Amino acid sequence: MSEFEKILDQERPIERLKTFLRKGTLPHALLFTGNDGVGKQTCALAVAMACNCLNPEGQTDPCGRCASCVKIKSGAHVDIIRVQRDGQSIKVDQIRDLGKALIFKPYQAKTRVVIISGARDMNPSAGATLLKMLEEPRGNDIFILTTPRASELLPTILSRCHRIRFNPISSSSLAGLIIKHKGISVEQAEKIVAMANGSFSRAVLLCETGWIKKRDWIINEISALDFRPMGLVLAFAEKLSRNSGSIGESFEIILSFLRDLIIGKHDPSKLINKDMAGSILKLSETVSTDDVMRKIGLIGVAQNKINKNANVRLVLEELFINFRWRAVKKR
Repeated sequence: MSEFEKILDQERPIERLKTFLRKGTLPHALLFTGNDGVGKQTCALAVAMACNCLNPEGQTDPCGRCASCVKIKSGAHVDIIRVQRDGQSIKVDQIRDLGKALIFKPYQAKTRVVIISGARDMNPSAGATLLKMLEEPRGNDIFILTTPRASELLPTILSRCHRIRFNPISSSSLAGLIIKHKGISVEQAEKIVAMANGSFSRAVLLCETGWIKKRDWIINEISALDFRPMGLVLAFAEKLSRNSGSIGESFEIILSFLRDLIIGKHDPSKLINKDMAGSILKLSETVSTDDVMRKIGLIGVAQNKINKNANVRLVLEELFINFRWRAVKKR
């Protein structure tokens, strides 16, 4: 199996890249877009290998075994330069250092490849500095930028790059991957895949963090809020706030449940939490779409407050009190 064939469900973008390689017309700047965990980084390395393989298979496929390919795969090749954020961003000094390195000819490679992972993390000064390099490419240097969405980059950088879109990995392929790599059951894989958004890295993270158990707990608590005394509602908020770093994931779980309550009224086959279909469909018959949409809006308000460094516990207490407010008022 070639290096490109190891990348699942990306036949279209890979075929475009192979066409460039076959014709010798690879653009000097490529932008790979698509969700995290769908193969953008792996494909960038495969392109670097294809450009420098000592024993290529045909015109486009690297062998994956020669000294050059092995060094690239292991991250040890001096002419395959990888740039990623330092702390919260990719800083201008990182791009300046890159520019200094590119003044010199490659030590070993036929084609030097620069992979900028998470290009959206460049601060404005870093982006402006990179733009100068893209405007005046040197020799055979190739830049590959990766980011989820093209709109996150400066328009001037976008205009210098050839964009290639990567798709979410299909549910069947993703389930097979995590069953193979994490040794979980088919049933567990189906639950994980429903929330992974076509991303292998996200699926792995969900497998490793006890996500299924957490999801079951959160959805059961949210379902019962209207019938719980205030003390238990506040206790739920307090417990959820203990790990503030995973609040975003908790909100995703709640949103998936709320969306299922709406979807269940129209097309139960499209539920996200399919294994909880029985309880979700039963509950969806008793709630109004307007009230569910109200609660989805409250989640957005709470997320904005937390992003602005509000006290997580207080925000969650307010959120869950408001979640049950309308039902309580009607009694």
